[in-house]
Amino acid sequence: MDTLSSYKILTITHKSTPLKNIGNFVLPDLDSECALQDKLQTIQAALGMDELLYLATCNRVLFFFCSSEALSDCFLEKFESTVYPNLDTAIKLKDSASVYSGKEAIKHLLEVASSVDSLVIGEREILRQLRDAYQRCSKVGSTGDSIRMAVQLAVEAAKKVYSTTRIGQKAVSVVSLAIRQLLAKNPPRDARILIVGAGQTNTLVGKLKLPFFFK
Repeated sequence: MDTLSSYKILTITHKSTPLKNIGNFVLPDLDSECALQDKLQTIQAALGMDELLYLATCNRVLFFFCSSEALSDCFLEKFESTVYPNLDTAIKLKDSASVYSGKEAIKHLLEVASSVDSLVIGEREILRQLRDAYQRCSKVGSTGDSIRMAVQLAVEAAKKVYSTTRIGQKAVSVVSLAIRQLLAKNPPRDARILIVGAGQTNTLVGKLKLPFFFK
């Protein structure tokens, strides 16, 4: 089997399921390298994946892998029982995920990296998140040359999109849009803002230098 046909993507995004459901598909407790390595190795061994990259953001969970397995309903059922054994019975993976194979998988990866598939088109945070996810997965040994080449292509394509099209003229992100909405309400300069949650978006908001006290 050639390398191109082995590329697969299984992803859960705002396009395939309500935003409130995406959190159900984020793999928990993967802060340490050992935890990430153990989880990804378990998934690879159970599902016959040669390589695997895992990416999770505030509105996307993506598994990019190399495998000879077809993305059939049978595979999705096995994927769910392996990766999400405790998934809410009211939520089904096959109803919540989008799947891509071969060149369609590569096309989707390029769209993700260049923010064309993002909730906020034109935001650049996804490119950093993709790079970080690749570096983490590469460090624990779950990726190889095939995914390395695909990610490198996606990064180069994203840079070209941002530099040669109007999509990159005004930097936007979920964070910048949230702050814009907050400022539009004209809160007092001494307002105390409570940020609930410890996700990436809230972490980035908390780092901004604004005339408010964030707690």
